[in-house]
Amino acid sequence: MSAAHRHHLTSASRSGALPLQLWLLFQVLLAVPAISRAQALPSDAAQSTFPHRRSITVQGTPADGFAVVALPPELTSAAPDGSYRLIRSDEREVPYVVTRDVGESKDRRYTGELVDTRHESEQTVWVVDLGAMRRFESLDLTIPQMFFRRRVTVEASEQQSGPFHVIARDVGIFDLPWQTTPGGRLHYTTLRFPNSERARFLRFHISTRWRGFRALSLQAVTAIQHLSRPGSEWSMTVPLVPMPTPAGPKHAKAADQGHVSLYRVEVPPGLAFSRLAVSARDAGFVRAVRVLEIDGIASSSVLPAKLKVLTEGTLFRIAEGPVPMSAKKGDKAEPFDDEPVTGESLSLDLDETPGRGVIVLEVTDGDSPPLTELQATVSGYGSRLIFPLGPTTTAGSASDKDAVQQYALYFGSESARPREYDLAKLATSLARLSTLLPARLGPKESNPRFQKAQPLPAVPTSGSPLQTSGFRLVRPLIMNDGVELYSLLLSPIDLAYLRPDLGDLRVADGSEQQVPYVLVPHALETRSELQVTPEPAQTDKVSRFRLALRHDSQSLLVPLDAIELSVASSFYSRAVRVREVRTEATPYASVLCSATILRLSEEDAGLHRLPLPGHPVRELILEVDNGDNPPLELPQVLGVVAVPRVIYKADAQKAYRLLIGNPTAQSPSYDLASLRSVLIEYPSRLATLGELTPNPGFRPPGNYFQEGRMNLLLLGVLLLCVLVLLLLSLRLIRSPHPAPPAGSSEATEATGKDPTPPSAS
Repeated sequence: MSAAHRHHLTSASRSGALPLQLWLLFQVLLAVPAISRAQALPSDAAQSTFPHRRSITVQGTPADGFAVVALPPELTSAAPDGSYRLIRSDEREVPYVVTRDVGESKDRRYTGELVDTRHESEQTVWVVDLGAMRRFESLDLTIPQMFFRRRVTVEASEQQSGPFHVIARDVGIFDLPWQTTPGGRLHYTTLRFPNSERARFLRFHISTRWRGFRALSLQAVTAIQHLSRPGSEWSMTVPLVPMPTPAGPKHAKAADQGHVSLYRVEVPPGLAFSRLAVSARDAGFVRAVRVLEIDGIASSSVLPAKLKVLTEGTLFRIAEGPVPMSAKKGDKAEPFDDEPVTGESLSLDLDETPGRGVIVLEVTDGDSPPLTELQATVSGYGSRLIFPLGPTTTAGSASDKDAVQQYALYFGSESARPREYDLAKLATSLARLSTLLPARLGPKESNPRFQKAQPLPAVPTSGSPLQTSGFRLVRPLIMNDGVELYSLLLSPIDLAYLRPDLGDLRVADGSEQQVPYVLVPHALETRSELQVTPEPAQTDKVSRFRLALRHDSQSLLVPLDAIELSVASSFYSRAVRVREVRTEATPYASVLCSATILRLSEEDAGLHRLPLPGHPVRELILEVDNGDNPPLELPQVLGVVAVPRVIYKADAQKAYRLLIGNPTAQSPSYDLASLRSVLIEYPSRLATLGELTPNPGFRPPGNYFQEGRMNLLLLGVLLLCVLVLLLLSLRLIRSPHPAPPAGSSEATEATGKDPTPPSAS
């Protein structure tokens, strides 16, 4: 809002034309966008020991609930041990897995067979059979003709009779004479697709709009599938520093072809990249290039005698206008089929891995001026960070593809220790998963709340005495590092026996003294195996399973955020639903999640994450629509629960235990809460939880009403006794007193006379 508008509103409010309340409401509405932008990234208070962060943006809904982001070398070198923190926009810490399973990209090639050719008035049509359903990202066409520029439209289908759908429209292919290219020709007949395509039959429409155009012939088609895992390729923009061109025998051939431009590629020494891509402002160009590695120099003045060619090739951009073709001297003019097309190839794959030398880009310009605004990007394959996504919109809605989630990746801390997430048990399956949703990594930012970790403050190790007999369950705590700050994660089973406010949780030492602690609710998600019991279904086309987290032969009430299915079957595409079992009268409640699980390759992993609302549930029903297929095999189903984190100071030489479950206990109040922001990210040792067992010293409280477990039989007996006593009292009140017998003391007292007659004298 402009200053004039503010002045107008202020003047109006003062003069009474605009009520003050309405003006304040208007100001609040103007502040809402700024507040929303401020909440795009989580608070830095709990990550104050990390000096840097990078935003991670995920758009869309993944098929199996997991996303992936490539870790560039500068990020892995800043945190080589993997001590990152991934924080969601709602300030929840998210577990992750760092995989280093992809060393290089591999290609799988499928050769197609030409099954039909038709020459029509304005086009030639080829139909190619790939032999089976194939997945591919590019097509290589083998065309023997020379001197042409044509447009190609590609259609795909599962059957030769169709239906066909367009996967590429008016893509350019060409063969141009060019003196500075290898062989004197620029031959380009490769079709690349932005996403993977699946088809068995391909139909190509080759334009022949002019009567003088020659009909092209197709010798072979090769479909190429790139087997690199999603999110495995990182990229880095690097500067190009111009270098003077040296004179010498090694560059005599290049000098004969015209001017040569040299650029030093400013990459970190020893960076193992596998591809170099360039960009330039020029609308159209063709350049022969080489990527060289030079040993023994640190400046750009002179090229030494020792150099290694990492790769060489041709980079080009063909615009729709006329191309100034460069033919060899003495060549006869050949007939040329010229149709305006576009096309470009601006990247080169390296044949050898760079060492620690200086990387130089050599561009042969010929008689043309050097390229303008030339920039370079290097890329390679390395570590991937895989993480589960939080809940988004309802599955199957139109907004799924537009759903956006924001995360922040913190790194560079000198004191924070790597987390030990139980997601690591799924690392092998996650590394093979092909349905990971790629995430976008933002630029490096400074953490505005960064501060170095201070020495351990005066944190107390014991508090007031504790009456432990009121707690039902106990866990021993295992620690091995002396007097340190420790942290532990509760288990989903612990949550089932604790109150919703977690006020009946205590840490106690061997002398019955409670240990002050800081509690971080919903700190981290953890996984527990659910018991899977087949249930009868109304039809053979549906499989139904009952899922529950059980302990001591009973189903526990826990807040499930998701379930993760491991499926042993190799090929499937099934619709699944998750329902909550509530009561005996309504065994199948409303659907909590509906999705489709898919696996089309043995190389993929049968791992699927189904998000849930997160409210406490006791049992779930999983329904799988099998159709006419055999039922799926479910060797493992995991329940995902966000559990609290407990931080406390203790001496590992003493015995400590965790006490759980006391409905009469009041929530603790510790002075340690004032150090919460310091302790949350202070380097702490991990304590291990022992087995959960009944507390041998447990004594139920005497007040059955407060306990909430009053025995109905005892209540009935007490009420009956009260009723009998009441009836007896009423009877005694209503019944008259009997007359006393004659001569009794009562009669004498009543009449005041002695009933005994005087004796005769």
